[in-house]
Amino acid sequence: MSILRVEKLFRALSPKERDAFKATLQTARPVLQKLYEALEELESSQIGLARAKRKLCERLYNEPYSKAQDARFRDDCRKLGERIKHFLAEQQCADTLAKNPLFEARFLLEALLERGLWTEFEADCRKARADALAACDYENLMAIEVLRLRQLWESKTHKPDALRSLMAAVRESEMRLQEHHATLYAYLGMFFTAAAHYLERYEKAEQWEPLQQVDFSNVQPPLAQYYALKAQAFQQVHHAHLELMKKALDTIMRLPSLSPHILAEQQTALANMGLAYMLNGDYKHAHYYYQKAFEFSETHQLDFGAQMAFNYASVLMKLGDYKNAARLFQAKWSSFAKSDMVRHRAEAMRCFCHIFLGELEQAEMLLPKSLAAYPETVQSYFRYAAVAIDFEKNKLLQAERATENLLRRLRRRPSSAFWRSEKELVNLYRKFIHLSQQVSHKSKSTQLSALKSELQHFLNQRPEYRDALPVVWLEQKLKQSRAD
Repeated sequence: MSILRVEKLFRALSPKERDAFKATLQTARPVLQKLYEALEELESSQIGLARAKRKLCERLYNEPYSKAQDARFRDDCRKLGERIKHFLAEQQCADTLAKNPLFEARFLLEALLERGLWTEFEADCRKARADALAACDYENLMAIEVLRLRQLWESKTHKPDALRSLMAAVRESEMRLQEHHATLYAYLGMFFTAAAHYLERYEKAEQWEPLQQVDFSNVQPPLAQYYALKAQAFQQVHHAHLELMKKALDTIMRLPSLSPHILAEQQTALANMGLAYMLNGDYKHAHYYYQKAFEFSETHQLDFGAQMAFNYASVLMKLGDYKNAARLFQAKWSSFAKSDMVRHRAEAMRCFCHIFLGELEQAEMLLPKSLAAYPETVQSYFRYAAVAIDFEKNKLLQAERATENLLRRLRRRPSSAFWRSEKELVNLYRKFIHLSQQVSHKSKSTQLSALKSELQHFLNQRPEYRDALPVVWLEQKLKQSRAD
């Protein structure tokens, strides 16, 4: 396990980080330096560390390979891995300190407190507390509050006035703690509501309840309001509450952009405004806000994250702009690949994107060999895509067999609303492909018109399918067939 772990850690380092880490190895044992150099060589020759283990043991220890040398090798791999992890932690701390000035103020206060520089501490503490409060950076604020209480306790003589001041400071810190608690609870609720939103496709999901253990009647920190409004805006599965999302956007945009966290949330809020419009079927406004989120990321040098890019590509596809959607998928694919949750859906969307562009070979390459790892909704998309590819390649018998096999599979599923809807849609696919094999005549045109009416009835009953890509493809093909 230590061999695999050190190899994965090494490969995760960027070229710049590798140079910096290699410099830290100058004080390490020579064997660790040699082991690191061996990792570099093996990567360039595309050979795994485990495969080269025997030769490496002889090279590192100048002795024939044995069980004892194997144990020693694994231990050295573990030690090198620990050094890489320590280096990554230091890098992350340095990056955080460089990005967030509030951390610098907090660490400065710790240094002043340790050195008993009380006057200097008081002046810097006032500014640090004000900045942290304005930025709603409660994690830093609470750490600063504790330092402030320690300073009041250690620097003052315990006379009545000093003790009353300390008690007043504790009361003030208690209010900040409630604000921190309320904000953190609202942040947790945001994740809960998002998960419940997707779970509604399969079963009834419970809603996030207000916190009862602590009385927050007098506590309304703006960041907590923002998280709560954002969660409430997306509680329904197939549409969003635009007014609540607008309030959330206004709330976060009023906060000063003092910390990376607030900047990131402001960018996310712009994208979520786009998501709200997308869920409500207003794709032009959705496109506007996703473009604003992208411009915000450019202005403030923020990462345009995988989820935002995925939703932006979805909006482009719903507007029929498949070329730009394909370009966005290509540009952000390394980001999509980091998360299975996003990557699975992105693969299905990208597959349909190529289908709509007539790039059938590229689409076929994106069909997974096994669907077992994918969520059921994504599995369905891939199965429709496979049928669509066969149809576009004029393999009509193969496409029809695929729909019949899919119907048999669906009949074995439990009778839930989702699976009933899937059966109806697959049956519409089957009917269309069967009709496509008939020679053109008047009855065929009549049957196609009837099938289009069936599809419209299906969408009236299940509006959540209206802009689903398998449905969009079927609608396009029905229009083309009637025109022909």
